[in-house]
Amino acid sequence: MSFAIPSGEEPPLILDMGTSFASPRSLNFEEIFQQMPAAFFKSVGLGTVCHALGGLMAGIQSVEEEGSDWPAVNQGSFMMAVDLSRFSSPETFGRQMDQFIRDVRALKPFPGEDRALLPGHLEWERTRDWAVEGIPVGEAHQETLSDIGKELGVETPF
Repeated sequence: MSFAIPSGEEPPLILDMGTSFASPRSLNFEEIFQQMPAAFFKSVGLGTVCHALGGLMAGIQSVEEEGSDWPAVNQGSFMMAVDLSRFSSPETFGRQMDQFIRDVRALKPFPGEDRALLPGHLEWERTRDWAVEGIPVGEAHQETLSDIGKELGVETPF
């Protein structure tokens, strides 16, 4: 489940998340429910909404069903765009988001963290930095890409 909310001058608010704790096979759901009932139900709820919108609406059936409109479909997605101008001027919304983001950054960080940031900020920083510095590529990947480059007669920068 992903959300992207624009701002004015500040980085956008972007949340991209899974809807479950981990692989269902690796979890003891009774134990999770006992320790964190609210988180358990939120996870189940988010997963259900994602399945309904991105699965069933895309033609993916939860059980074998005769007469499906899309019998070969096994992947789906749901995307929705909201026209901000239907609710507020985009400029006003951008200014309000900027102030909200600045207010969050002014908060005391969680223990062990050096800054209070909203979802997507660290990724935005990496994207900004990597646009200048280049995307870091680990040694093992460099070696693999160099080998493929040699095989294809293409020079690599490593």
